[in-house]
Amino acid sequence: MSVFSRKSQLIVPSHTVSKPRVLAIETHAHFGSLLGAMAGVSEGYFDLYQTRDAVDAIKAYGIKKVVNLDGGWGEEYLRVAEKLKDAGDFFIHFGTVD
Repeated sequence: MSVFSRKSQLIVPSHTVSKPRVLAIETHAHFGSLLGAMAGVSEGYFDLYQTRDAVDAIKAYGIKKVVNLDGGWGEEYLRVAEKLKDAGDFFIHFGTVD
């Protein structure tokens, strides 16, 4: 079975969808310390992106709002909120309880 190569016989038209018909809400995103962990950066993870550039790129795909799950708590929450404040109400922050 390790050499078995399945070939699809399904033939349908192909098309690219670059953004949704209606604006969407991204419900699972990370713009704080977990983003840094995924990128292999423990300190300075806010330097991985410029907020305005990130927001513009996301909006280009038809995203209306983003739920940021990296809110954290205390000082970390305040740092994340400060980094993303220029985006206005584009981000919905989830915090955690210490």
